[in-house]
Amino acid sequence: MGCGELPVDGIHDGSPSCHGREAPPPRASFTLVLTTPTSAIAVDGTLFYLYGNPGSPSQGDLERLDANECINIPEVEVEGKGDKVFLPKSKLPDHHAIFYSEEDCDESATKLSPNQDLGREVKFKSVIFELSSS
Repeated sequence: MGCGELPVDGIHDGSPSCHGREAPPPRASFTLVLTTPTSAIAVDGTLFYLYGNPGSPSQGDLERLDANECINIPEVEVEGKGDKVFLPKSKLPDHHAIFYSEEDCDESATKLSPNQDLGREVKFKSVIFELSSS
């Protein structure tokens, strides 16, 4: 091995090299891993719902959504807006809406078919949209 050269395996043993000078430090190597994000399936349409005081509710909506992704209803997360939303109305021609009674798509679920409405008894905090098979 000549002055300043590394052995064939690329690992320096730490011994001094030429003329009393220290050998160069070992070379570090790394592997860069690149991933390509997968495309989300867009949901066409809008989901309308009511929230707040049932006697004088406000209307909310969700649009420009991705399928198969849990969505916490924004009004539930805001302090003072009540705990659950109700009266969902689907204007989603190709997707079912699955409503969950708790955030993060947890607890009991109710499924709403495309372009359908549910009554005030369905209260929810999160939803997932899935492509209808029909």
